[in-house]
Amino acid sequence: MKEGFQPLKHLAPDEGMANKLQFYIRLLVDFQVRTVYFNLKRFLRGKTGKIMDVGAGGSPYRQLIKSHGLEYLGVDFGRSSDFGYRNKDVICFTGDRLPLETGSIDYFICTEVLEHVAVPEKLLIEIHRVLKPSGKGMITVPWSARRRRTVATRASP
Repeated sequence: MKEGFQPLKHLAPDEGMANKLQFYIRLLVDFQVRTVYFNLKRFLRGKTGKIMDVGAGGSPYRQLIKSHGLEYLGVDFGRSSDFGYRNKDVICFTGDRLPLETGSIDYFICTEVLEHVAVPEKLLIEIHRVLKPSGKGMITVPWSARRRRTVATRASP
């Protein structure tokens, strides 16, 4: 599925002064990004282990995640270059199967991604598969981030 709309790039602030400036300006002026950022900060408190950033793009939250002592793993669709992302630290998801072992991830985030996926159910099933039984995650879609959320927990099959 090729999209015609391309949102503004959301880049990691730890990759150069220009990205840092762009990130923090966006954090100031983009209510949605700011809300996701502060909800993510709250979600990360006290967590340890490995967290998967589904739809990582330019990995804008990598620095925040690593600052909490978590191991960061970015995952994005194989054609993320269509959106101008050239993130070498992100593994590719082809749309069929995440290239990760079952039950290998402690936490996940999936921010502003599901609305871009042709069959979101397949992606959610894959996230569930790679999540540990005690795993939790945070999902946002446009305009949902400022609503009080229930944290997703992996249910037994």
